[in-house]
Amino acid sequence: MANGLETYTVIELTQGDAAALAAEYLALNGMRVIKVLAPGTVCTAKEERAPYVINNLNKQCVTLDVTKDAGRGVMLRLLEKADALIEDAPYGAMDAMGLGYADVKAVNPRLIYASLKPYPKDSPWRDLPATVTTLGAMGGATYLNGYKGYEPLTSGPNLPDTTSAAFLATGITACLYRRESDGEGRLLEVNQQEAMIAHCRSAFAAWYSKPTKNVRAGNGSPTLASIAPMDMYPTKGTPGEENFVMLGCKDEDMFHKLADAIGQPELKEDPRFLTWRERQENIAALTEILTAYTLQHDKFELMEYLLKERRIICSAVQTLDDVIANEELRQTGMLQKLDDPVLGEIWAPTWPAISDANRIRAAAPDEPGAANEAVYGTLLALSPDELAALRDAQVM
Repeated sequence: MANGLETYTVIELTQGDAAALAAEYLALNGMRVIKVLAPGTVCTAKEERAPYVINNLNKQCVTLDVTKDAGRGVMLRLLEKADALIEDAPYGAMDAMGLGYADVKAVNPRLIYASLKPYPKDSPWRDLPATVTTLGAMGGATYLNGYKGYEPLTSGPNLPDTTSAAFLATGITACLYRRESDGEGRLLEVNQQEAMIAHCRSAFAAWYSKPTKNVRAGNGSPTLASIAPMDMYPTKGTPGEENFVMLGCKDEDMFHKLADAIGQPELKEDPRFLTWRERQENIAALTEILTAYTLQHDKFELMEYLLKERRIICSAVQTLDDVIANEELRQTGMLQKLDDPVLGEIWAPTWPAISDANRIRAAAPDEPGAANEAVYGTLLALSPDELAALRDAQVM
């Protein structure tokens, strides 16, 4: 369904997953995204194929060697016709290739030049190695994660990449909207450290409302201590990593409903559990009681009974297999089926903001270089002889 975003063209020149994901978010929402890859790029092994497909949905993929003069010239011609550029090269690398902001602005002053880096440009760490684990630590998120009295833990999901990608995609869209009124292009900069700091804003609220150290709360809430119990409990099934529920009570009324639901109404009058403070002080005893109950039931049955029927905070801890097989997520469009020649049938995550006017439709990306004719021959009007000459020179 056309939504107006298809009139925008985005050029992607990236190496990492975060910037590629930002471009994918724009492509899923209808923008034309042209991903530029090095000549000779192949993605046939499963280890490289899966990230290529998952992070490049709905993209046209071309090949071009921008380190060569001829390739840089073609890139500048692409950027002259584009609305945005997404890049994640190390600081100074784009300038060294003649593709820095000043270079590009000279050929297209209306372009949104979007850069994603690990650290801010004024940071003393800006040119040093970074990983998702160190970025979470530098952004404060790791400090909040783990159990009280133990070391912090890195989060399982790749928050530095996905968070910074969402901020970059949102920032590009905002810049394009502003351009509608003033006609000006902009330099947009997002870094993953600051994206992680923004991810921790509830911790800031807790700090300023009661300035004490944030304590790691395990599976509880580091900012809402009054939610007790709140923890993970084992459920019926083969012992291991797959059979758990998250279960909690936000107030006394919910705890009373939980006591009735598990067939132990006497817990409502037990002096150990009268308020959240007593429940926290006696959490070991309460955990033993709740565990004895949850072990008798399947995790999905518990969620159906406690959450749906009794409106008690409860969720099955879904494995990736559970999420992929979730028919509700398939119906909403968050998960969409792709048939890939290497991976076979896969279900890929798309974009969670879905409106009636913008139904997300996901397609596997072009093979590297498959869109060369369509992009260079049509968008840039290069002749067959010009294309052949660039191929012979190994520029594309």
